[in-house]
Amino acid sequence: MTGGERHDHALTGCAPIPLAGYLKALGVLRLIAEQADGTASGWWQGETFRLRSRLDRDALVDFFLNRYRPSAVVAPWNGGSGFFDGDNRDGFTPLRNSPAARFSGLRAAMEVCERAVADAALVERPQGEAKLAFVLSLRGQLPDEALNWTDAALALSREELLFPPLLGTGGNDGRLDFTNNFMRRLVSAKTPRGLFDADTGAPRPEAEPMLRAALFGEATDGLTDAAIGQFAPGAAGGPNSTAGFEGAPNLNPWDFVLMIEGALLFAGALTRRNESARQSGASFPFTVKPTGAGWGGVGVEDEDDARAEFWAPLWSRPAGAGEIRQFMAEGRAVLNGRTARDGLEFARAVAMLGTSRGIDAFQRFGFMMRAGKAYLATPLGRRKVTGNVPPTATLIADLEDGHWLDRLRYRLRRGEDGARARALARRLDDALFALTEPDVEKQRKPAVQAVQAVQAVQAALIALGAVARHLAIATKLWEFVPPPPVLTSRWLWMADDSSPEFQVAEALASLGYAPDDVDKAEDAAGKEPAPPMAAHFAPLDLTRPSRHGRAWSGSGRSTEVVWGDGDLTRNLLAVLNRRLIDRTGRERGTDDPLCAATGAPLPAVLAFLGDATFDHARCAALLTGLVWVRPGRRRSPSKSTKVPMPLPYAALKPLFTPADQLHRERQIGKRLRSLLPQDQALPVPPGLVARLSRGDGLAQAVRDTLLRAHASGIASPFLDSRSRIETFAKGGVDPRRLAASLLIPIDDYGLDRVIERAYPQPEHDTDADTETADHAA
Repeated sequence: MTGGERHDHALTGCAPIPLAGYLKALGVLRLIAEQADGTASGWWQGETFRLRSRLDRDALVDFFLNRYRPSAVVAPWNGGSGFFDGDNRDGFTPLRNSPAARFSGLRAAMEVCERAVADAALVERPQGEAKLAFVLSLRGQLPDEALNWTDAALALSREELLFPPLLGTGGNDGRLDFTNNFMRRLVSAKTPRGLFDADTGAPRPEAEPMLRAALFGEATDGLTDAAIGQFAPGAAGGPNSTAGFEGAPNLNPWDFVLMIEGALLFAGALTRRNESARQSGASFPFTVKPTGAGWGGVGVEDEDDARAEFWAPLWSRPAGAGEIRQFMAEGRAVLNGRTARDGLEFARAVAMLGTSRGIDAFQRFGFMMRAGKAYLATPLGRRKVTGNVPPTATLIADLEDGHWLDRLRYRLRRGEDGARARALARRLDDALFALTEPDVEKQRKPAVQAVQAVQAVQAALIALGAVARHLAIATKLWEFVPPPPVLTSRWLWMADDSSPEFQVAEALASLGYAPDDVDKAEDAAGKEPAPPMAAHFAPLDLTRPSRHGRAWSGSGRSTEVVWGDGDLTRNLLAVLNRRLIDRTGRERGTDDPLCAATGAPLPAVLAFLGDATFDHARCAALLTGLVWVRPGRRRSPSKSTKVPMPLPYAALKPLFTPADQLHRERQIGKRLRSLLPQDQALPVPPGLVARLSRGDGLAQAVRDTLLRAHASGIASPFLDSRSRIETFAKGGVDPRRLAASLLIPIDDYGLDRVIERAYPQPEHDTDADTETADHAA
């Protein structure tokens, strides 16, 4: 029944996935609003489209069976459209000759098209300039009702026709013309039969159960093997769709008819932003270039054969057809003041609240070539819109400095630089997609959300580091892509999980930055900075201030680059040796190459030194990304948990600490004192690192170190007895790893504990084999 009462219908047959279901929902709302109830509205609730109308359930069914008037959907510019010899006319001819009133609008449009084809003397589909001229002429002749389809299927410019990917290439997908198939699903008398009798316009007996299945998800039989094209991959047939090698399509005719009717809501939305359509495809609502990332089922290689991406908006408050048509026409995603161009930019725009208001989520579809045959609208995940910008999403802007991210993605994704380059680009895109993902699951605890955010930022840093390592050795890319920009220290704060691996990597990445100069530009007045840690990973032009953007070394090589593909210990030894060379040759007024902005907590360093659970590979992967981040302020030292500290480490570490830290007065035990007199230095004994790197000479290294300290005015009770040194050296410390650990900066509290352990005041106990990291606390 109809009347003033409003009825809410749960159209369970209309879901956001597949694309056919999404468009079908729009078609139902548009037709009800335009032909039956102008107050009708619709919205999405979960996986169901809900319709509010004066029509009750029976009246809704009756409308589509008896009063629905199919829209004027014609495409005489396409082959297979029914207007040329050789085309299938199973639906075309019955509609052209039908006396039924419900088909009058479609029939009138067909008559105009036939005259236009005859006037243009076309015997086959026009192409090139002839096609453009024909469409421009035809558009001036078609009745207004037919222009909706024309404007949905084509975008006109003075130079060429542009095709919104939602409707293929002008209303067809390969050899499947959507308009001809629409006509066949309506009235074909041949198998598979259409829904209506062409002569009377009456529905056929199978039309009602098919309609109830299409709208309400009711079970029915009699689905046909007619083609549905790109809109419903699961119903399209093909390989693996049945028990045999290849299955036939499985289609409810109403699904196709209502889907095409829904596509007309996009009419008139395509000619308002054509100035950039050729470059970006962004003139079409919520449509961007494809990005083969952000979902496990696609890769960068899929972009070569992909047509586009369509981000279908989902809304949860009732909206009328006119309102939906309006925001479809104006639909766009804005990032940094411009329209998003590809899937990653669209995801970022959604995260940064750069999309139309009132939208709760976007269902992402990619028009991907599958099985080498046709395009399919492949679901690529859903992105919810929240009122808050995910903090992690704001990090990506750092990568845009100097258009670095654009330049990198454009170059590496093209496939000209090998499969590895494309794989790295996809990995980075996947990680950046994850940064834009808001956490909207209310059942998740804040602690879980925080862990997931940290993991996402760490994954992005690791992916960035892998890309930078590839750029460093792929010199042919240097003229197109510079080194990564210096990222802000926000990356550090958001990636910090307080794990020993991260703390060690963060401290190592800050080497070369003096603690007092963290907030200054690298070219600020004062001491000359030491080479940043990034210089060991890539050949950088160290004469260029980083605030101007990093650049590759003009010679294409650098003696600073020592980081290779070996394990973490080997690479840290290489960096240590390189920095000790720089330390020996440094001029007065320059920073100590072993200076650092951040010190790791002592337990983290000792975990690297002797904890079997320390993940060396993860630490190395984090470091490759963190070297491109500008260090933050030195973390506030805090008392560490009790961790055994071997004497060899405590004895050697001061030699690998900048002298200004040893000159400073500090709280050692109960007294305030400095370890090293102001007029003294504490150089590394010759050959010490080399012996440790060979895996031997640990006891001798400790003795040489204590002798060197004694010569610089630092006393240690452990120097008195060679036998005691031998005993301490047998504490299970690996000499190579010990040498590598000496490169890792430690915080002030840790340094205090180191001094107290190896160079204590006389009142301290010196007989224990090992002591805890805060034994003096």
